[in-house]
Amino acid sequence: MLNTIFSLGLILTTGLIGAKLVRYLKFPAVTTYIILGILLGPHLLNIISPEILKSSTFVSNIALGLIAVSLGQNFTLTKLHCIGRAVFAISIGEVIGSFCLVFIILYVIAKISLPISILLAAIAPATAPAAVVMVTREYRARGRFTDTLLGVVAIDDAWGIILFILYS
Repeated sequence: MLNTIFSLGLILTTGLIGAKLVRYLKFPAVTTYIILGILLGPHLLNIISPEILKSSTFVSNIALGLIAVSLGQNFTLTKLHCIGRAVFAISIGEVIGSFCLVFIILYVIAKISLPISILLAAIAPATAPAAVVMVTREYRARGRFTDTLLGVVAIDDAWGIILFILYS
């Protein structure tokens, strides 16, 4: 229990300090969080152990749910009407392109089994909305490009889930 509390305090403290320091370099705060996660995680310094990471899945799921709701709040019917076709076209192209590319690399080049290649190719289109949402909020990005980007990120996850369900 004490180790978990210490790790949580360390994560919050280093994240806060890192975010303050990175402002001088003009990098998004999410860059710092990713770098700190790599450094403190089990693959480098092992300060945050795999056991602590496993026990934090509940908090991670809540955070991802909040990010998804936040992403959905960015869209109104008017915005969706304006950017809907572009978002749909971009996301379809991205889904087909990433699926085909990952499948070809895994099945044809790496000689990985057909079911595994299809499954991994099916989840390849899914993107991580957290970083995109954080950066657009941090820099107060507005406009058609931002709306289109957020729309594509949101729908990519939906496509990834649909493909995963179909091929798993």
